[in-house]
Amino acid sequence: MSLAAARARALTIAEDPDGAGEAETFRAVSEAFQGRTTIRTKDDRQRMLDRVIYPAIGHRPIGEIRRSEVVRLLDKIEDESSAVMADYALAIIRRVMNWHAARSDDFRSPIVRGMARTKPHLRARERTLTDEELRALWGAAEGEFGRLVKFLLLTACRRTEALDATRAEIDGSDWVIPGARYKTGKDHLIPLSGAALELLGDGEDRLFDVKKGNIWLQRRAWPRSWHRRHFLDPS
Repeated sequence: MSLAAARARALTIAEDPDGAGEAETFRAVSEAFQGRTTIRTKDDRQRMLDRVIYPAIGHRPIGEIRRSEVVRLLDKIEDESSAVMADYALAIIRRVMNWHAARSDDFRSPIVRGMARTKPHLRARERTLTDEELRALWGAAEGEFGRLVKFLLLTACRRTEALDATRAEIDGSDWVIPGARYKTGKDHLIPLSGAALELLGDGEDRLFDVKKGNIWLQRRAWPRSWHRRHFLDPS
């Protein structure tokens, strides 16, 4: 039994010492689901589970969770964060419950169509930087982190793909991202321009010496004050 599963089991017993805790809690089922998942967004999903979903329904037997409980949770997330964040939580809950339903003789998921807070076309990423914003970003990109930012702009690769890049992946002017780190599971070739090659530095292992815990690398990107200073008032 994994440490996470053991903790989930201990929590269930502590909250239901008389035996009702024998039922599978949402947390226990989620940990089992996570243990069989290998997709790139697994860590992001775990953070959402730990921070938002488990405190609300993690201790509940999954077979007893009612649709109204999920709706109240989504309402709370939407009010405190955003409708998009509520939909992300809904997607995680749906995946866990569908996974459990495929393995259970009796469980039926309370999730139904119509519970999402936004429509797919509204969630599409249509925002792109203007030429002026790109010039401002390029000019403000300095130091080790700035080198990474410029490389991302020149290659259009994902942030984590560049962060995990090593010297061994560079073959002349080609960068081959191993399938283990790419979304399709297959090796991916990115031809590098001369400008991109100049940004690689002299490191023998990692191409970019930037810690993943750096505040600049968080999902919310740059602080609003930085955005105002360099984009809204680049002078």
